[in-house]
Amino acid sequence: MLFGKLGLAGFLAVVIIGVSILMIIAFLVIRANRLTVMHIPFSELHLSDESEVLGEGTHGKVLRGEYRGTQVAVKRMLAPRQSRSAVQHSHD
Repeated sequence: MLFGKLGLAGFLAVVIIGVSILMIIAFLVIRANRLTVMHIPFSELHLSDESEVLGEGTHGKVLRGEYRGTQVAVKRMLAPRQSRSAVQHSHD
């Protein structure tokens, strides 16, 4: 017999259980590797007065900064009251 003492039904049950275990392991590994939100104390973040602007958009600017000796990108959000036209006028 091809599947030994287990038979076809037993073999399929073992395969299904094995695949289920692998899927659970994969789910747990992916879940553990997700990015987490970090809360960085502002006092540990250093921006110079003339920080280099890396990018800019409707909602703010991305500046070069330093955190614990590592260069980082910092998004400085615009105040909600500032409109798109106010941002455009500041570039003129």
